Amino acid sequence: MIRSISIPLCACIALLLNCGSGAAIDGRKPARVTLSIPASGIRTVILRAANAEQAKAVVAKTGAPISVSGVPEGGAKGYHSSDPNWKETPPEEWGLGFKTKIFGDTLVISTWNEMAYIHHHYELRDIEVSTSPGVKIVRQTRTLTGDGAPDLTKPALK
Repeated sequence: MIRSISIPLCACIALLLNCGSGAAIDGRKPARVTLSIPASGIRTVILRAANAEQAKAVVAKTGAPISVSGVPEGGAKGYHSSDPNWKETPPEEWGLGFKTKIFGDTLVISTWNEMAYIHHHYELRDIEVSTSPGVKIVRQTRTLTGDGAPDLTKPALK
C-alpha cells in the first residue's frame, strides 16, 4: 500500500533553495575558517586548495596581515557503516583549515584536512585571500585524495 505525504509547496521550495547554497536549513550560515599571517616582506602568495581557481582575491590596506578564509563543506553521504554507533562527521567538525610556509618572499598557503575518498568528501569553499596592494596571488588546484595533509612543498621559482 502506498501512502502519499502532503508537504506544503512553500516548504518544498524553501528546502530546494537551501540545497547546495552552503546555508544551513535553520538559516544560519556555516562559520568561516580563517587564518591571518603577517605580511611583512611577502610579494607572492601561492594558494593550494581544491577550489583555488574560484578563490576571491581581496585587496586590503597596505601593511594589513594576509588572511585566508573558507567555508567547510562535505560529509560522507551514502556511506553506511556496519558500526551502529557510527555518525557522520559534519564538515565544521572535520578540522578543515589552512597551513602556511614561507620561502623567501613567497608565502605558500595550503588547505589542511581537505580530502576525497570513496564516500568521504570534505573541502573548503568560498575561499577568500586578502593581501596588501601589489601582492601577487597564484592559484594552484589540489587534487584531493584520502590524505588530508597540506601541500607545503617549495614552489618552483621562475
